[in-house]
Amino acid sequence: RRIQFNDLATLSDRVVAVGERGTIVVSENDGQTWKVTHRDDDVPVTLTNITALSETLLLAVGHDSVILRSEDAGLNWELVMRDGETGEPLMGTWSQHVYAYGSFGEFLVSDDAGRSFTAQELPLFGEHLSAMDGGQGDVRIMVGEMGLVLRSLDAGSTWDKLEPLYQGSLFGVAH
Repeated sequence: RRIQFNDLATLSDRVVAVGERGTIVVSENDGQTWKVTHRDDDVPVTLTNITALSETLLLAVGHDSVILRSEDAGLNWELVMRDGETGEPLMGTWSQHVYAYGSFGEFLVSDDAGRSFTAQELPLFGEHLSAMDGGQGDVRIMVGEMGLVLRSLDAGSTWDKLEPLYQGSLFGVAH
């Protein structure tokens, strides 16, 4: 059957891809063959993003605020969080200090490498968050819909909303 894959992570010896209906696949030969490591019936929601925190530690996020965690480079997955009542998607994670972000301004922070998350309030009015990046220092940039640009100069402890330079949705950022 056909499945759309939305993101992939490349590790030294494998590629891991996430997509529709909770599907996660792993290739150990540069994409020539794939094996399913997470099936539709486990968490049947669309997965939107995967982030490698190290060569073995991965986080995948998706609809229903799902966060999955793998400690063996994508072979096995643990459900860390799920909110099936609201159905809101998380759109990504960022890896230095673990953040998860998504629709209606949902912004979560983990101090234990993605084992648990707590919500952090941001200076916005429910805009969807699409992408985040930052450098080795304390600067973080996050973008979203309606020209949203947030900047943190203290490694994500506080955020300032910058004047929009564009009124449409921003889907990516590179620091």
